[in-house]
Amino acid sequence: MMWALEFHFSSAHFYDQPKWSETKNKSEFGLCYSQFGHGHNYKLVVEAEGDAVMLRREIQKVVSLLDHKHLNHEVDFFKDKIPTSEVIVEFFAQNLESIKPKQIIVYEEDTLGAFHISN
Repeated sequence: MMWALEFHFSSAHFYDQPKWSETKNKSEFGLCYSQFGHGHNYKLVVEAEGDAVMLRREIQKVVSLLDHKHLNHEVDFFKDKIPTSEVIVEFFAQNLESIKPKQIIVYEEDTLGAFHISN
């Protein structure tokens, strides 16, 4: 059986390209460039086959790694990456390999999300 499982988590992050000057970071990232960052209430949708109870349990373990965390400071995966939605969806793809998801979508807003489709 194929399932679409939905989860919600809240995380903070900031955009900063260390190779750029402060002026260029402000120009490129606007209000998203701040030492304090900003947060999102994300929605995660994972499509996978298997037992729904087991899938939910495994996905929730990974979601808990990001929930109520400042991604830049508290999650090693993002130490050298700018935590955009595209990068966050890759975090889930790598950490959910064991359940072989068919598709993963991370929404940072109702109308904006990034997705990963497995081969």
